[in-house]
Amino acid sequence: MKRPWYLVPPLSWIMPFSESRRVQLDPLGAALFEMCDGRRTVEEIIERFAVSNLLSFRESQLAVVSFLQLLTARGLVALAGAGGEEAA
Repeated sequence: MKRPWYLVPPLSWIMPFSESRRVQLDPLGAALFEMCDGRRTVEEIIERFAVSNLLSFRESQLAVVSFLQLLTARGLVALAGAGGEEAA
């Protein structure tokens, strides 16, 4: 994590800054986070989540995409597009 602009001495002496962050996830969130390994596509993650939780693809899609948006907004994961693909 990047140090905020306002944490400069002497304020930084009073308010310590940690470069790491701790997040506690529920079992479903932890399972989804484990699937975000950089090798799987979002669609693969949705399919695996649907199968493991007995959901339809659409139900799984809504849950997974919402969760990934939350993780992305908090800076815990980054989404990358597939390289080398061109639009037709």
